[in-house]
Amino acid sequence: MKKYLYIIFPAILFIFSRCSKDHTTNPVVPVLPSVSFQSINYPSFINSSWTNVLGGTVAIEFDLLNSSNTVTSTFKDSTALNNISAYSKILSAGTYNIYVASKSTAVADTFVRFNAQIKSLSISNKQALSLTATTNDGLITIGQSFVQSGTVPSFKSDSAATPYKFGYTNGFYYLYVKGGTKGTVSFTTKGNQTVTKSLSIVTLNQYNLALQTNNGTLQVVFAPFAYNQVAVSSSTLLTVNANPTSYGAYASVYFVVTDENGKVLNSVKYIPGTTTFTIASLQPFAETRFNFFEIEISAASANTKPNITGFLQVKKGSVYTPYVNSLPGKPGTPNSVKIHLTNSTGFDQLNLATDMGNYSILHSLADTTSIIGYTYSTGSKLWVQMLKNNQYVYQFFNIPNGTTNFNVDISQLTETPAVQTMTAPGSNFQVSVFAKPDVNYANEYYLGQVSAPYSYNTLNYYYPSEPFAEYDALMSYTIGKFDYTIITAAAAIPAQVPAFNASFNIPASTLANFVPNYTGTFDFYEAVFANTNSTPNVQFVLYSPSAANYTNIKLPDFSSYLGLASLDLSQQVLTYFGLYQTDGFNEANFYYLNALSNSSKAVYSNY
Repeated sequence: MKKYLYIIFPAILFIFSRCSKDHTTNPVVPVLPSVSFQSINYPSFINSSWTNVLGGTVAIEFDLLNSSNTVTSTFKDSTALNNISAYSKILSAGTYNIYVASKSTAVADTFVRFNAQIKSLSISNKQALSLTATTNDGLITIGQSFVQSGTVPSFKSDSAATPYKFGYTNGFYYLYVKGGTKGTVSFTTKGNQTVTKSLSIVTLNQYNLALQTNNGTLQVVFAPFAYNQVAVSSSTLLTVNANPTSYGAYASVYFVVTDENGKVLNSVKYIPGTTTFTIASLQPFAETRFNFFEIEISAASANTKPNITGFLQVKKGSVYTPYVNSLPGKPGTPNSVKIHLTNSTGFDQLNLATDMGNYSILHSLADTTSIIGYTYSTGSKLWVQMLKNNQYVYQFFNIPNGTTNFNVDISQLTETPAVQTMTAPGSNFQVSVFAKPDVNYANEYYLGQVSAPYSYNTLNYYYPSEPFAEYDALMSYTIGKFDYTIITAAAAIPAQVPAFNASFNIPASTLANFVPNYTGTFDFYEAVFANTNSTPNVQFVLYSPSAANYTNIKLPDFSSYLGLASLDLSQQVLTYFGLYQTDGFNEANFYYLNALSNSSKAVYSNY
């Protein structure tokens, strides 16, 4: 009997186990909110095809927000950048600001340093993020063919004792350097000669160094970057980066290249839609410099003035980009708001500004009708400063997102501003300041213009005591017959306006007898000519780098491009001449940069 029980008992267990399986419900595994990084779009350097080198460790920050967009808790983490695609972080459901930034704070490094962020992101499940990064780095590159084998170039900043060694990739030595850094590159040539080059690094600029022999002397020069570079002996003269949208307003656009005597080497008519192309000489051309002209014939009206822009004696192998790349605005959609003043009993002057460049300068309550609307970025503030009875007060006002009408209570202007006493080398002194909360974005507050009495060279500039990342100060003054404009982009408003020790002596002249005569140190000159009668109503704007020292100017015959039987250059009268010096100037890349966010000096005169 026992042996039957032994057989039956396992069978019963089997039956019960089968019944148990049939009635068990599979549990639902919850999906936990988490974040991973699908991709990061890294910034490109201006007019460059350089592929960024990535590396280092990144800091990652998650800020949890409440319904008022206030941070309630913060979680910080880090990972190697080359492992970021495998990174994942489980979070509680909610709305977050997320920041990713390189940990490297060195003056220079062998990988690009960047910042990326996403604001007000709602997370309730798994999310793979795509980020767009910004950088404060500039880039120095040197082709391997210029460097002695077994040696490595280095860069020493003016503010540090230890030099930084370059990295190497794809046939180039390279180094990423913080924007605003000044220093010197050193390397050993194939001929075992040590050469140096002083640089002032500008964010997103690439400084591609090459060697050139000038009258038997070996020089370090700037050259357009390409992984397969155009040799100096090539017939290729220029690379053009065109903007089809801007050229759409013209019936015809011509590009003409000549030698220093005005002999045409080639001419090209722009084909609509073309973005990048090269211009070569149609005949052997051994010189290292040439003249380049862009001729624009307007489609709007037969009477609209044609423009001829010339770049005289520029380097062979240069790159022409007829537009300036500007910084991006802060991420997110700008908000619009109407401003209303309350509790105001009058004022002598009232300044209002947002970080989107909107501003008003009022001198009475009657002017308040001009306050129609402003735009501002998410999370930014409205700045209001009042002058009354020789006293300045100000305040920053928070504008809640989504607000369409906002009351500014003048009685809340209680903060005392900082003041900078400024002195200029000349009279007729004026100052305008733009304050940037973040140097990575174009957003800025216009803090207004202050003018000294005409014969004075000193003034007081009042501005918010809260520090800004950068102050772009636009300063102008007059000495004798010359006007000066100085721009500083720095962490402080200068007390002493820099002088510009460059000058010129050019009497009234025409294009037929124009001979530039200048002294001092500068980067390039600009000369503008306009005709004295209404026909053919042409305007010329000419630029030339100081390194070319081109004074015996010879121009080609432009009449065929303008549809004229002839063009009398003696009717083209000089109306403006100026000398310029800009930080990060590179004569091989033009238009020449003279932007507000780039420190520069200019001396000029109108005729």
